[in-house]
Amino acid sequence: MSAERIWLDIPATAAYLHILSECIAELVARTVNLSDPTKTTYSLQLATQEISSNIVRHAYGGGSGRIIAQLLIEPNPQRMVIELRDSGLAFDPALVPDPNLDEMQVHGYGLFLARTLLDELHYEAHPGENRWCLVKHLA
Repeated sequence: MSAERIWLDIPATAAYLHILSECIAELVARTVNLSDPTKTTYSLQLATQEISSNIVRHAYGGGSGRIIAQLLIEPNPQRMVIELRDSGLAFDPALVPDPNLDEMQVHGYGLFLARTLLDELHYEAHPGENRWCLVKHLA
């Protein structure tokens, strides 16, 4: 199997984030030998939704911008790699504390959820561009 790749360039608004989720579902559906495709799809969609929502809310502050996404299924080892790029404000993920799971809070779960659901999560800030790399092993 050769690598399957999708590129998206979407407005950084909540109204368009479902397009990323749909593309993830389609790529996972085309992947063979998954032990639990439903759980894998949900994990990838939720992690991507959380990071994308944070880009909209924090990097762009709810203003205008774009999210450039590359979704890639790599064959060996079989894994999905999702790269998200934006030109919004940079930040340091190490400064974001994990939520206190013993107390109720409305916000602050996104990065924690993404770290929990994925096998790898990387962030890099470059001049004029932020890059997220989300990795989920499929086999």
